[in-house]
Amino acid sequence: MSNSRRLILSILITATSALNGISQESTGKQMTPSMSSDGVIVRRSAKPVGLEWKKYSPEEFGLALELPGEPSERNFPVPEQLQPDVLSARVVYLTADDFYVAVVHIVLIKRPDLKWLAEELKDGISHIDGFKNVAITLSPKPDKVLMRGTFTSFKGQVDLRSVLLGSGKEVWFVDVQTLRTKQDAAAFAARIHDSVSIIR
Repeated sequence: MSNSRRLILSILITATSALNGISQESTGKQMTPSMSSDGVIVRRSAKPVGLEWKKYSPEEFGLALELPGEPSERNFPVPEQLQPDVLSARVVYLTADDFYVAVVHIVLIKRPDLKWLAEELKDGISHIDGFKNVAITLSPKPDKVLMRGTFTSFKGQVDLRSVLLGSGKEVWFVDVQTLRTKQDAAAFAARIHDSVSIIR
């Protein structure tokens, strides 16, 4: 595997493992939001109780989606030796006691193979420290790959509902993880995924 592919997988896997890591950090660290909102509040019958949904369009992400709160950003500097293959990599995330959402945006020099990337990501998730009883299925589509699965972390049983999108030389990974005990978890994840749109 090339170094650039290793970097891409490392970013995606790190973002996926954040329910096991960032959520612990959030209890003792103040996170500064870095994503602007267009101020649109959307109300639907499937809205989980107690959450204020807004439409967000991260700057230079080329993507818009609805989230139930203000997300924060995590930087992934691209090593100089890999810059000829990977132009940029950014992650915005939102975490709470019973859910975690991450949106990864990677810009490459060459068009990526989404199916290969999804298969490698699936394998990588199964080897994350702290994740047990991992079971993930993939559903390839023409312009995306759906990922559905479950695993057990220090917080309990977790349901994973994610989508890997591609357009040209860009890749987006929208990862939604919810604790099994979360009320309306399926509707929560579906609302986020259904709201995703690539901006051109």
